[in-house]
Amino acid sequence: MREISRRTFLKASAATTVGVSTLTVPAAARGRPKAQSVLGDFDMDGQFTVENHRVADPATDDDLCDGDPRAETERENVLHVTSNGRSTRDYSAGLVNLEDRFDEPLTLNEVSADESVAFNYFQGPHNENAAPDEVFLIVRKRHASGGGDDDTGLFAAFKTIDDGVDPDPRTVSCEDDNKRWRGVDVSAQITGRGRSWSDVQVSEDDIRSGQMAAETARTLGSQRDRFESLLDRYGEGSELVAVGYGRGSIRQEIALDVYYDNLVVRRNGDDPVELDFPATIPMDVEFRPPQINTAGRGTLNASLSLRQEEVGLDPNDVIADSVKLMPYTSVAPVAGRGATARSVNVTGGGLRAKFRADRAADVLGTGEQEVLIWGRFDNEPRDVFLAQGSLTVRDPSRFDRRSSRE
Repeated sequence: MREISRRTFLKASAATTVGVSTLTVPAAARGRPKAQSVLGDFDMDGQFTVENHRVADPATDDDLCDGDPRAETERENVLHVTSNGRSTRDYSAGLVNLEDRFDEPLTLNEVSADESVAFNYFQGPHNENAAPDEVFLIVRKRHASGGGDDDTGLFAAFKTIDDGVDPDPRTVSCEDDNKRWRGVDVSAQITGRGRSWSDVQVSEDDIRSGQMAAETARTLGSQRDRFESLLDRYGEGSELVAVGYGRGSIRQEIALDVYYDNLVVRRNGDDPVELDFPATIPMDVEFRPPQINTAGRGTLNASLSLRQEEVGLDPNDVIADSVKLMPYTSVAPVAGRGATARSVNVTGGGLRAKFRADRAADVLGTGEQEVLIWGRFDNEPRDVFLAQGSLTVRDPSRFDRRSSRE
């Protein structure tokens, strides 16, 4: 299989996430999610090794140095990106749409002061390679003259940030400041401090097409155009549409173990808006029956359960009409695709989703299939769940023809 580039993944992530202002873009582009979390199976092994979880503050007393403010306060609903100690080339990303969080668009100039856009992270003991890793921003470029009709395009800009900290607890001391929650001042990066940026343009068609934009972006992986300052690249009046993180490596297998929390955005020093990066929560699924046929007789039942306890999340929080079934894809979930469940009920601490067999067969095709089920939680971070299982779809007409010939 062809390798998906990091640019491809970021373009796909942007396409599923960007919420757009009703004042500046066509009506067809409105109503995008407030946030979107996606996973990428970039080692193409047919499964998502990387997972997202909602957890309590990972910092213990042993992790905190004297005087650390974390010793006095508790973080809740922390996002944990982990491969559970396994090496992988899978990738995790989350974007938060800012356009419906503020009454007026945020210009790059308005968020260029120190810590106008910032978040915290905590590197776990099993993490390898960069931390916190990618920061990426979606920018709507404007002409210098300003105005309502001078939109010159959307761009996904990203850069890697590596604090160089060794997460091995045997090498950590308070003097190293290694065990504390650390901050990322995204605004400082906007003005050109740190490593250089790369970007890729995202069209309104890309946004409407969702994850399928990844297929059209494969050729961008070889581009190496770099720039230092977003202000110089796009202009001070251009608008910050979304902010996100990315964790993983598509070039080498590494273990992932990073926690993210406390995304804040403020305009010109105003009171901060506190946000959370969204998560893709893993669920396990069992299909009953384990096979269906294209004749469409009967119902496909899917029993779903959380893989582990999630802080602040419960199966009751799942939005029933958001639950969909779709074929396995290496970047998931894919917004808008799949067969919608005809009913979803909470049973025994899990979910039971029912799908019409004919619609499931239409979506999946025939033969042995890897299947994804996903849906949205009704929570402010706009978390989603993702479950993967195997299912056989039979075509009775082919079976009947073979039987008659025999």
